[in-house]
Amino acid sequence: MIKHIKQNRYLYCILLVAFFLRLYDLDRESIWLDEAGTSNTSSMSFNVMIDHIMSYDVHPPLYYIFMHYWKIFLNDTEFSLRFPSVLFGLICIVYVYRIARRLFDERVALFSAVFLAVSPFHIHYSQEARSYSLLAALISISMYYFLRILSHGSDTITPMLSHTDGGEREKKNESLCIQSETVDVNSNNHNPTTYSNPSYNPNPNPNPNPNPNPNPNPNPNPNPNPNQNQNEGAGQRLAAESGSWKDRKYFYLYITSTALSLYCHNFSVFYWFAQNILFLFFWYHFKSSLSFKKWLLIQAGVVIALLPYFPMLAYQMKGSPVMLDWIQKPTFQSLFLTLIEFCGGFTTSHSGIDFSRFDYSFSIIFAFFGFFFSILSVFSISELNRQSPSESAFLARDYKLSVGNKSGFAWVFCFIWFISGILLPFVASWLYLPIYVTRCSIASQIPMIILFAAGANQFFRYFPMIAFCFLIICNLFDCHTYYRKQTKSSWSGATGYLEQKARKNDLVLFDADFAQIAFDYYSRKAFLRKKPFPNNFQTLGELKELLKELVKNEKRIWLVTAHSQDRKDVFPAMLSQYLTLNTRRDFFGITVRLFEK
Repeated sequence: MIKHIKQNRYLYCILLVAFFLRLYDLDRESIWLDEAGTSNTSSMSFNVMIDHIMSYDVHPPLYYIFMHYWKIFLNDTEFSLRFPSVLFGLICIVYVYRIARRLFDERVALFSAVFLAVSPFHIHYSQEARSYSLLAALISISMYYFLRILSHGSDTITPMLSHTDGGEREKKNESLCIQSETVDVNSNNHNPTTYSNPSYNPNPNPNPNPNPNPNPNPNPNPNPNPNQNQNEGAGQRLAAESGSWKDRKYFYLYITSTALSLYCHNFSVFYWFAQNILFLFFWYHFKSSLSFKKWLLIQAGVVIALLPYFPMLAYQMKGSPVMLDWIQKPTFQSLFLTLIEFCGGFTTSHSGIDFSRFDYSFSIIFAFFGFFFSILSVFSISELNRQSPSESAFLARDYKLSVGNKSGFAWVFCFIWFISGILLPFVASWLYLPIYVTRCSIASQIPMIILFAAGANQFFRYFPMIAFCFLIICNLFDCHTYYRKQTKSSWSGATGYLEQKARKNDLVLFDADFAQIAFDYYSRKAFLRKKPFPNNFQTLGELKELLKELVKNEKRIWLVTAHSQDRKDVFPAMLSQYLTLNTRRDFFGITVRLFEK
């Protein structure tokens, strides 16, 4: 245990910092609408909860089920509701570290973990009682074990995918080996060989005698067996092929984590699709020992694990056009804003006040230089592939990059992972139904962070800490902005103010009926009567008649406006025709009005 801690001491320090950043001011802001929905749904009995999810939600049930049992042991407070997301965020950092270490090296892995640990976007959703932090954790776990089953038992995979995760590396000759061709300076013959270090000598034996073996017998084996080498080769091939199935835990862990991610959020299907694309790419180019048939069996295992969810999914899809009508079709500006949010900028879209308000000065700098480093590093790899064999071996030794087509697999892996959670829902939003929401694509931030870390490490070959510190400073400035700004609707203050001023038999109207869930989370006065604002009208004339009937016997009416589609304040104006506006109080994302006769 102590040895393990010493080997991973830097990772543990990063986790401590990440834990502090996610725990800091965890209950500073009020529960907002979606978090109140989490509390309300998970408080139901199990069967009622499942029926409620099928009828009024579009998300899979895993997160609600987890929170249902979590709340059995802890109170229903802001801190206890959000604390599981903190833990999921830490798990995500661990697996991002392991993925980056498997794809690149130790330094890139540490850079990736630090970037994610101080990312304001990741911190924000690690402090929210929703499924996004769990989604990012499960996708990272699934991607990690996807890498493990690709490289397990294969002799043709790059050193990036074949070293272990416990800090131990393969033997130096194996970890630095690069398949290439040596050039005989005395002839035009090219012989395939292996370079294990930059000082490779094509003729390491100084003895000019072409037959350095003093034994005159050309066959040193006294009992030669003509079939021995053939049998040994066949045995090695069989062992390599069966080795990928010898330790089956990676296959089971991949199936489990992938199925759980699909039970967590619908956007997981885009990353599942990306894994299949990556497998086809890997299988075609690198001829992995993981056969196409075995891969189909693994995917069949994922599908079988999802069978209990299919009836619920079919029922949810019938109501999804109505429940998702608040999402607008994305534009190319939406893609840009998504990248800005990934890099540290954040919006106050939760409050419903201003969907275009961003604090993105440092996040733009982070995004620009992160992509700049990454793109230049890709060109560096291409240049590496054109170097002479000895020089390429030297570079590969330093930066854990192999020569040939395999050198770009890590970049292809991260790139396909990155765009799958952004472009696929973007296209689906135009072809089928608007579903594009940045927070649902949170798992696409992970490969972007890894690419930034690898780019900083590769671009600044001899001084990588310069790029690292520069990007970290940009993120820390955005963290400071995040902690001092309010991002969630102030339901605690609005509810407390209303109940302090309310009288017995007062009527509370909500212009958005679903907003009552957040009000009820903080409400403690049982005498208040609550109703949604009349919404079963086709014309303003019908609305006028409904309001006239509603206020006929009322002396005091409170109107709570939040997450409203009434941008022009038509409802308050109509209500003012029958009652007098006495008080108006604005909170962050919420407006409370009191009308009296």
